[in-house]
Amino acid sequence: MADPAEAVKVLIIDDSNTIRRSAELFLKQAGYEVILAEDGFDALSKIADHQPRVIFVDIMMPRLDGYQTCALIKQNPKLKSTPVIMLSSKDGVFDRARGRLAGSDRYLTKPFTKEGLIARSTNTSSPPPSLPESQHMTIKKILVVDDSPTDRQFLIDLLSKNGFNVSTADSAEDAFNKLKQSRPDLVLMDVVLPGQNGFQATRTLTRDEATKNIPVILCTSKGQETDKVWGMRQGARDYITKPVNQADLLAKIAALG
Repeated sequence: MADPAEAVKVLIIDDSNTIRRSAELFLKQAGYEVILAEDGFDALSKIADHQPRVIFVDIMMPRLDGYQTCALIKQNPKLKSTPVIMLSSKDGVFDRARGRLAGSDRYLTKPFTKEGLIARSTNTSSPPPSLPESQHMTIKKILVVDDSPTDRQFLIDLLSKNGFNVSTADSAEDAFNKLKQSRPDLVLMDVVLPGQNGFQATRTLTRDEATKNIPVILCTSKGQETDKVWGMRQGARDYITKPVNQADLLAKIAALG
């Protein structure tokens, strides 16, 4: 009887060489063929060349993070049915939910064991429990909050040509008024705003019962790691720096929707 792992290709995407090599060792010992990628962009090219049967992807990676990589994989009709397992030291309920929203099929926490890794590699045929219906979303309407007319127009053009319905606000106060009139699926929030800044506005939105489920992506020229951490602590789902790269922004939106 043939080994069940025979000819099964597994792709490991992780920026840690130690994690990649550990996973490679465990899986090769079990008879799998292993492909390694150090980040999302490296992985996307290797997926096309090798067509893996199972994909493990780390969450915290440079350039494209795991959520973005997973979303891009699942957007490809040829890869939609390929199991993607999120591989990360982050084990919170929010991180698992966000991975599911990006399209992941399973979740494995680091440090992993050989048995856990192989179990995830083989037990991918049955679907995981569904998220509650209220947690599924499709991003169609986006509110852009930015006091710069140039930046607002840039984002309007970028998002509109990609099929999004875009509205704008030039301050936090203006944004709150717009939110009372129409509920967007996503808010792109600049940090430096007149009056209440973007951090404060994000905190207000994410703590208000009426708006707490609307995801916020901070979109700003403030690129310090401390700013990113502070923004996420205020409730932002993600962070992108200006000048905005179209592929990065679309990947972040896809990871949410």
